[in-house]
Amino acid sequence: MPGPNAPLLRRRALPLLVPILLSRPARAAPAAIRFRIMRQGSQIGTHGVTFSEANGELTARTDVDITVRLLGVTVFRFNHRFTEVWTGDRLRLATSRHDRNGTVTEMVARAAEGAILVQGPQGPQRLPAEAAPLSWWNPRLFTRPLFD
Repeated sequence: MPGPNAPLLRRRALPLLVPILLSRPARAAPAAIRFRIMRQGSQIGTHGVTFSEANGELTARTDVDITVRLLGVTVFRFNHRFTEVWTGDRLRLATSRHDRNGTVTEMVARAAEGAILVQGPQGPQRLPAEAAPLSWWNPRLFTRPLFD
């Protein structure tokens, strides 16, 4: 039967666990997500999201490529590149390049001054610091103010 000092001895042993806990690998980045984009039974494009982690940041890169052809002639082309950089649950940076049949729009959003500062086709915008891009890969963000 443990004596009166047993809980104290257990508490003293806790610092010994710190190196073990710190040696565990960090939470791995999510696996890549890939879709084929279909139209009337034919593949017309791809949609993929890849993830990487470095220096405490999670980067999600979205690539969408769609080409619609009619009798071998391209009648519609769409390319979208979107990159998000997260530190914890806060967006640090988002960049977007959207090309729809040769019409290109770009957007940059940065965390600064206690807000998300966006520069895009609609001009500069100041969003709440907890705002997040409309990224379906992380459903936890759906309760926040969203932008796209």
